[in-house]
Amino acid sequence: MGLSSLDALNVLDSRFGNGAAAVTNAPATYYLALSTTTPDSDGNNLTEPSGGGYARVAMTNNSTTFDAAQQDQKWNAIVLTFPTATTDWGLCTHFALYDVATGGTPRVWGDLTNAQDIAIGIAPSFPVGAIVITVS
Repeated sequence: MGLSSLDALNVLDSRFGNGAAAVTNAPATYYLALSTTTPDSDGNNLTEPSGGGYARVAMTNNSTTFDAAQQDQKWNAIVLTFPTATTDWGLCTHFALYDVATGGTPRVWGDLTNAQDIAIGIAPSFPVGAIVITVS
């Protein structure tokens, strides 16, 4: 099944950037996670860094955090910064958005536009547009 471009934009806008919605069950907050492994098609095989100051980053689900969808994509509209690593977290190549701060199942996942090798003393930061969500 395919979606028209207009419907794809509507789906993205209803889930990301408009806060919790009764119709779509969108959470009021997403939690950005990093992964050192490539997720499979079900979102499994995510390997988050463990310890060393790592914690998912809370993202309020509103139009400040997410720009309006364009070209079947949605992206972060604010800079997202993780805590400073106190151990090496490894090469983080993928991201996931969860609706819980720990555990859970990812709602979406994808490649980072720029992979980051996170060593002690680095506070990984992702500029506007670095976290891209696509309807495919």
